[in-house]
Amino acid sequence: MTPVLWLSLGLGLSGGLGLWLIVSRVAWSSGSNLERRVAPWVSGISPEAHKVAVARVHQRRGLSRALASRLPTSVSNALGGAASSVATALARAGRLETVEQWRLRAVEFGLLGALAGVVVGSSSIAFARGSVAGLLALTAVGIVAGVVLYRQLLTRAAKARTALILEELPVVCELLAICLTAGEGLSEGLIRVASRGSGPLSIELRAVNRSAALGVPLTDALAALTAKLDIAPLSRSLDHIIAGLERGTPLADILRTQATETRGEAGRRLQERASAREVVMLFPLVFLILPITIAFAIFPGLLVIQTGL
Repeated sequence: MTPVLWLSLGLGLSGGLGLWLIVSRVAWSSGSNLERRVAPWVSGISPEAHKVAVARVHQRRGLSRALASRLPTSVSNALGGAASSVATALARAGRLETVEQWRLRAVEFGLLGALAGVVVGSSSIAFARGSVAGLLALTAVGIVAGVVLYRQLLTRAAKARTALILEELPVVCELLAICLTAGEGLSEGLIRVASRGSGPLSIELRAVNRSAALGVPLTDALAALTAKLDIAPLSRSLDHIIAGLERGTPLADILRTQATETRGEAGRRLQERASAREVVMLFPLVFLILPITIAFAIFPGLLVIQTGL
């Protein structure tokens, strides 16, 4: 086969795959049952209906759904890890999509990576005398790179939002302690603090308040938040609050203690980051500043030796 034929084959495959993805995303849709039709109208008062409505908006059909639904469990776990770790990362990142929806997007990113690998491999065959084995290798590398890139994006988003939650935690604890000291109950304090906050922890506390307003016990709502985010400092603070509610311990003192401990942990984390940065700062010192200093020190002597002065 001539290089032109190889290039035409690669471009035809990539174009056909792109058209298939477009048609699968636009033309195919699923039927809606009663639950999905009613959910958008009651999503403001029901967390379960809100999840169903959001899942309806983010639902994926077509080639990616067909591929993801037929993947074995081991391959599905390879698409970003086990379901529990992906669910925790999605909750920390503040995303409302389910694990299945996230894996569908991972499959799409893998297909895009495969498309890029096919294009590069076909170009190498056409212009650089590449081989079919190289084309297959580039396609496999593209699939893995697409999935890994999408997982890294989720991990970075989860870490960034977790850092914001940890920064907001001591402030929320202190404000709750002030509300309790002023004579308000914990439920009223949570409503007041969450309604005036704008950070991710305030958003999560609003969800807790909505659950409590629907009849869920406050301790169960706080325990669900602990299991959902699985952040150690937040889990410890919420566990102390739940224990105080169950045992009748004064919550104001507990909240002040948790705020102090959280600030201390934040200081320790900052010191650890600073100590790690000290090692990183050695690289420009050793490989940039030190060689330039040595060059400035040795160059005059070399110049004198070469000129014979």
